[in-house]
Amino acid sequence: MYSSAAVKQLKEVLNSIDVVDECRRPMGLQSGAVKDEQLSARCIATSPLYGRASHGRLDNAPSETSPGAWVACSPNRTALFLQVDFLKVRNVSGLMTQGQDGMYTASYQLLYSMDGLRWSLYQNEDATTKIFDGNTDDVGTVTHYFDSGPISARYLRILPLTYGGGNFALRLEVIGCAWCDADRPCVSPGVCEDLADDYECHCTPDCRQGKKCQYDYCSTDTMYSSEYQPSSTVTTEIMTTVAKSCASGLQPWERALIVIFTICPLAALAVVLTFLTQRYLRLKYQMTTAYGRPVSPQPSIISYDVSKVINSGNLRSYDVSRSSVNHA
Repeated sequence: MYSSAAVKQLKEVLNSIDVVDECRRPMGLQSGAVKDEQLSARCIATSPLYGRASHGRLDNAPSETSPGAWVACSPNRTALFLQVDFLKVRNVSGLMTQGQDGMYTASYQLLYSMDGLRWSLYQNEDATTKIFDGNTDDVGTVTHYFDSGPISARYLRILPLTYGGGNFALRLEVIGCAWCDADRPCVSPGVCEDLADDYECHCTPDCRQGKKCQYDYCSTDTMYSSEYQPSSTVTTEIMTTVAKSCASGLQPWERALIVIFTICPLAALAVVLTFLTQRYLRLKYQMTTAYGRPVSPQPSIISYDVSKVINSGNLRSYDVSRSSVNHA
């Protein structure tokens, strides 16, 4: 068995690797996508500077009125916390912490909630409460990814346990699936929705299309947004969208023909030629069945009055297949 120190060291090495994972993205504290009113704390320092919750952002710098971090009102105060409200349930996969101004949070626990009423303590895989190792100075950044994968929560609370430098100080970034708030991928006025492992743009108005609502079909003057250049893929998507709009209310086979004609005229021509060929072959088969062999439908033969020839008494046999008359 590996020692606990070896396991810890291995985790630190793995955490230091730049993992390309779509659910390991900053969720907006550092960038400001998470607004000041979404951050709160129990007990903030007011002297000599205000250490408000809204200052507890990763890489925040001090100013004349703020130490640039959340700072507790007293290191002896119990039940301290720094809280983040994402305004909706999000998938969270890790935390990044820093100290500030000579102070830092050396260890902490994590509470999370879906509704702000019922809270859960983050636990180890053996169901014991997880104690996160925090910072050892006021400048370094410590990152933790959750061992059991992302958790779903709207609210997070960091519960400081131990400190260094005379008081608790904390600058924070939350890591998770954060396309909408952090990246803001949807072209305005599209509305972005975070999914478990992706995002979806709800385009408004409906004449805007594309993964990011980047294609503008609302006017003939602006066929594409300036950020994206037209391509064969874009053209196909435009034509497909138009075809589907025109095909609403039609039969399935009628809609299929409209889509084919719109996307690929050559394919449509092939369909028409195939149809005409089939009609020709069917007509040829019907005439072969009627006359015994393929013949051209000549009106003079088809309309020939056979009864008059028979009544004349000069006809022994009438070979219809050869269209000839044998006299006695």
